[in-house]
Amino acid sequence: MYTNANPQGQGLQVPTDRTTAGGEDRGDARKWYRIEAVFWIIGMIVFIVSCIIIHFHPQPYPIDIAATQTVQGLHLFPWLDGPRPDPRVYHFHLYTPLVPFPTYPSGHTEHDVAYYGFLLYLSFTKPVREWRYHWLLLPFQLYAVYDIVAIGYSRVLEGDHWLTDVLGGYLEGTLYLFVFIFLYRLTLTWFERYRAKKITGKAAQAS
Repeated sequence: MYTNANPQGQGLQVPTDRTTAGGEDRGDARKWYRIEAVFWIIGMIVFIVSCIIIHFHPQPYPIDIAATQTVQGLHLFPWLDGPRPDPRVYHFHLYTPLVPFPTYPSGHTEHDVAYYGFLLYLSFTKPVREWRYHWLLLPFQLYAVYDIVAIGYSRVLEGDHWLTDVLGGYLEGTLYLFVFIFLYRLTLTWFERYRAKKITGKAAQAS
């Protein structure tokens, strides 16, 4: 991470007219911001429309039932199948009964996409990519991808959500992820400008 623009190897750089705090070309970054903004708006519109459709159609669609029956009938990893405690078989009090109303989208899926997706984003930023030992992050990156994929499968397997709930969770989680990345970039740029201003002020006082 030792470069001419970043001789101290601190990872973050002072933003300039040509580069961002992450060391990326500002012109390319602006183009990507516009593209990301367009996709985010489209995704938000799709998500709002899907919420309205699900609200007025609370019953599962045929694809939901077919997907659940298929996933539960696969038995790909029987040693991973962990059914929930059943009070009808084992006599105990169930304090958290099944929610008696539609649960769109899947909260577990949404949270996993936002959380692990943001960690993945951080692991692929330029300062981390230039880190000498960045290859050590590969197992964690693979686990993050696995968790994002597996959470949707597990929600259907456990019978907690329909396929449409899971897809809605992936969409909403992605929308949250884009917001978090935007806030991260904004905070990073503000912090680096503040630090540069502070350093310049100290240098002026010293002179």
